[in-house]
Amino acid sequence: MAKGFKISGVDVYDIKTLSGVEVISDWEVVKEFDFTKASDHTFSDGVAESFGGVNWVCQNLSTYGGADSYIKFIEGTGLQIFITGSSAADSNFYWRTMTAPLLQAQVSDIATAAGVSFSAEDTLCYQVLLGTPTFHNVGRTVINPGGPYDGTTQDANNLQQRLIVSDGTYGTTGGALFCAGVAWLSSSITPNSASWSCRLGGARPLGDSNATPGDPLDDVNRGGSSIKWPRFMEVVALPGAGYLTSMAHTSSTGKTITNFPRPLTMTYRSSGTMSWQVQQNVTNNPGVAPSYALLHSNSYVVMSANVVLWNGIPGSYGPGTPFSASAGITSTFTKLRILRRLPNG
Repeated sequence: MAKGFKISGVDVYDIKTLSGVEVISDWEVVKEFDFTKASDHTFSDGVAESFGGVNWVCQNLSTYGGADSYIKFIEGTGLQIFITGSSAADSNFYWRTMTAPLLQAQVSDIATAAGVSFSAEDTLCYQVLLGTPTFHNVGRTVINPGGPYDGTTQDANNLQQRLIVSDGTYGTTGGALFCAGVAWLSSSITPNSASWSCRLGGARPLGDSNATPGDPLDDVNRGGSSIKWPRFMEVVALPGAGYLTSMAHTSSTGKTITNFPRPLTMTYRSSGTMSWQVQQNVTNNPGVAPSYALLHSNSYVVMSANVVLWNGIPGSYGPGTPFSASAGITSTFTKLRILRRLPNG
């Protein structure tokens, strides 16, 4: 049965006005997952684990996670992703690259588990609650001692956590479509730089002259390493493959967020469209008909964390020998919920 929002403990779907008219929330809670209630389980790439009637699948961990990295359900804690850079290379979500370790579930499976079906005209909202991330051995190191860049203090350990809606593609096969809300910290800059961003990825043809795919549509600098990392992240998927992202650490009362807020009420928002032809600026539209390829019917909801490591060549990120190899992040997702707003709802 559909659920709305509780007011003084009463679901709004059960509230009536004095005239007997039902008061209906425009947002319906389709499914909620409390990862703190999941039994202990350690994920392996490509091996599904059922929770809440849905299959959850880990990818990219063995290749891009680094030694001792893991993705786990920890009962009483939630979904925990620990990533270390000890053997990681080119771990990122950018343009055609989706190599960050992740856990994902098909949106169609979630709909089936909830006993509903989604129309392309529905607006879906994906929300997660998170704990405060822990950073490990983040610092500036000397590049390639005794080598050509000896003495260069640059490590580019970009520590990141994300909520993503994607087409399920992972790795470097190309053609990935995704919208990601991203919180990240870079230790390669003095003072440390931290931002909340929205990124879009798509199969824009190589050599396309438009703005670089994957660049942030919105990038809000949140200060140095003392950043208050978001305790709440949200991606809203609109009809026609438009997307909005929001993040927040504290509520309007100044308290740390521990409960789901109403969709689209956060201060920080960014937006974009999965039509790559008009991804960032309508003025750049080359006159090609838009291609709305990421829809509810083929979407996955994804939670991810990773470390982007410098490869030893100034001006370049990518595969190679990490330098601050023990740098890492522990990110914890406690709850996920999916809401729906019907057309004209």
